Parts: sequence; structure tokens; C-alpha cells
Amino acid sequence: MELIEFSLAPEAIQFRINGQQFKTATGLDFIESQSIRYRRLDALALENMMNVIEEILEQLKLNHKIQRIVKTSDTYMQQISQLFFNDEAFIDRIKLAHAFNEFVEHTEYYLQ
Repeated sequence: MELIEFSLAPEAIQFRINGQQFKTATGLDFIESQSIRYRRLDALALENMMNVIEEILEQLKLNHKIQRIVKTSDTYMQQISQLFFNDEAFIDRIKLAHAFNEFVEHTEYYLQ
């Protein structure tokens, strides 16, 4: 199993995979500008955000058959982990999908 470490920043996302460094030319600012329309975070914006993130990850050209664990110490991700995952250390795809769907269902609540 491979370990992927990542760090989010407004202008870039950095990845470290098996000791090899990758840095995208786009970061949180780009993801937000491509996802959120009319300055409103809603279900469509979240879907757009997932698509933009997938496109960024596809640039890494990773072998999808290899299982990986992702690790980050970013403040944003720690807040998300506390809010949606009870601060769990490991989050699988099922937990991630459940949290995403829960967030979409309660978007109005989180924006108040």
C-alpha cells in the first residue's frame, strides 16, 4: 500500500508519493473559482468541486489499481475531519461518500 502526503494552499497543491514530489500549478483558489458560481456553495458547486479535484488528480497519472493511504496535516483538512469524521485517522471511500452526501443534504445549515 502506498502513502500519499498532500498539502493544500491557495495557489498550489503539493503531493509526495513514494518520496517523489509533485506540485500542481493550481490550488484552492482555482478550485473555488471553477466550482462556486454566484458566490454560493450549493450542491452543484460541490459536484463541480469534485470534478475539478478529479481532473487535478488525473494529472498525476497514478495507477488506480494500487491501494493508497492519504495523509495530510493541513488545518483545513483537520477541521473537515473533526466535523465529518469524528477526527478519525483513516477514512475509507464509503465514509468519504457518506460525509459528502451528508454535507450536500445539509448545505444550507453549514452556510448559516
